[in-house]
Amino acid sequence: MEMKISSFKMAEQIENYGFYGEVEIEFKITEYYRELQMQVDWPFERWRAGILFGATYFLEHSMQRIGLTLRVKNIEYHEVDTTNVIIAYLIYNALLKESDITQRQTIKFDKELKSFVFPK
Repeated sequence: MEMKISSFKMAEQIENYGFYGEVEIEFKITEYYRELQMQVDWPFERWRAGILFGATYFLEHSMQRIGLTLRVKNIEYHEVDTTNVIIAYLIYNALLKESDITQRQTIKFDKELKSFVFPK
């Protein structure tokens, strides 16, 4: 299977709170159950925790026994309005957008609470 390209962006302003970020990734679904091969180049190293969590959440909530090869091509961020939680949300949604993998649960953004929900 060839690498797929995907991206996902979030730009929300709710009262005094900003939520911003955009990711562009290349990925391939593999047959190696829950194995994650991840390439994060130096400029994006500060976002490694968010990238890892978003990709792992995708694997753990898949309705199929899959693995994942992931390369982060680009991350657009704002010093104040981007966090690793936002990056996890973006990575997860970029994977979901261009794959046909059914998920048991999905990450949600609750605008009223200004928070992200990661169902078990």
